Amino acid sequence: MSKTQTVDFSKLDDIPTIPVVVTRAIQVINDPRSGAKDLTDLIMNDQILAAKILKVANSAYYGLPSKINNLNRAITLIGFDEIKRMITPIILLDTFKSFKQTEYFSSTDFWVHSLAVAGACEILVEKINKPLDIGEARVVGLLHDIGRMIMVEIAPTEFEKTMKTVERGATVLDAESAIIGQNHAEVGALVIEKWGLPESISTIIRYHHNSENAPNNFYLAEVVSVADYLANQLNMRSLVIGESRKVPQNIKDKFINDEEELEILLTRLETEVEKAKTLLSMIKD
Repeated sequence: MSKTQTVDFSKLDDIPTIPVVVTRAIQVINDPRSGAKDLTDLIMNDQILAAKILKVANSAYYGLPSKINNLNRAITLIGFDEIKRMITPIILLDTFKSFKQTEYFSSTDFWVHSLAVAGACEILVEKINKPLDIGEARVVGLLHDIGRMIMVEIAPTEFEKTMKTVERGATVLDAESAIIGQNHAEVGALVIEKWGLPESISTIIRYHHNSENAPNNFYLAEVVSVADYLANQLNMRSLVIGESRKVPQNIKDKFINDEEELEILLTRLETEVEKAKTLLSMIKD
């Protein structure tokens, strides 16, 4: 299918800008020198975020013996890394809570998939022993399909045509390019650039479906590609129908040695998926 630009991408100017706290949160998450004080200072400057963090901390999921009213205590009891994992999903879900849903797109499925991929990215980066990249890996995993949600919002008619084309046998990426003029990875990169997030994040998102073509220093595009594959193996998909193209075998082999290791990774990811569903239900209440 050839591209025919049918969507006015100037409409991207109409989508919500992410709060400044997201940019700062990403800086804290990606900085290995950041500590609990940086995180507390960040959260304390946003009352809504602080309230939601405390709500999650006090949920039955963590099973803490007494009610927590203090962020420092929440960070101490739950852990710095766990609180870092919550921040970006909480803010993004609040920012986009009023976005459209259609018969072809469920925001709940979308966010469960995104959180699952974020978790899978962390698992894979740990596996290949790249600890300094774990924060960025989780962020790009969470945001990798953001272009898909934006498509639903700014081009609902074209998105529906795309999905009907997929129902007739086309691949998702080909149908998006032919009908919308950009695939969701390309739209996602445009959105990340519009938000002023680091260029590395937009590049990784742009190439997460063709990571073999990513610049040499963007191995995290391969991580997201394999993480996406793992989430789909557990039927955690961001679309109601359709599949993204398969991960090239040579890239998959960098992270998964054999079927036994695949099963181990999927078992670990199942735990992340359950955690994601729990977090999502608490955030949306």
